[in-house]
Amino acid sequence: MRWIVAVLTLTGIYLLMLISLDPWDILTGLVISTMLVLAFRNSLGLNVATRGPGPVERLRWLPPFVVRSTWDVITGAVRVALMVLHLRPLAPRHFIEIPFDDDTPAGVALTTLLTTFSPGSVLIDIDWERRVALYHLLDDDDPDEIRRKYRELYDRYQRHVLP
Repeated sequence: MRWIVAVLTLTGIYLLMLISLDPWDILTGLVISTMLVLAFRNSLGLNVATRGPGPVERLRWLPPFVVRSTWDVITGAVRVALMVLHLRPLAPRHFIEIPFDDDTPAGVALTTLLTTFSPGSVLIDIDWERRVALYHLLDDDDPDEIRRKYRELYDRYQRHVLP
């Protein structure tokens, strides 16, 4: 099932880039996507069973996860706007390490992607041995609260979609 989803997703991206639904383009996209999935199946984690929820539970939790992630992006944009307008002070520190404990590599990738969507935060590095991600944040006056917020977002929403 995961192979099919990966191939169809890549094919969809290919067709969006071409802005085409021509049958030959669809066939070409399917062939290219299948070759890519076969070539990179180890990197994509398609050779091993993915732990975590099944497809139905993932779909059920997707809307709350998207809403919460969108809310974080909006609040991040407001915080940065207030700092740019000098209506809110800039925090003294800007770097923070956030642990990712037992998260899967795909889960870590999604978390870091969502973090960089939110204005005022960007991933600097991931230390897989220590299982921490280093972020640059404009608003980090309480690092423990930020770590708690990221953990809560993961445990409450993301774990049910992509652990």
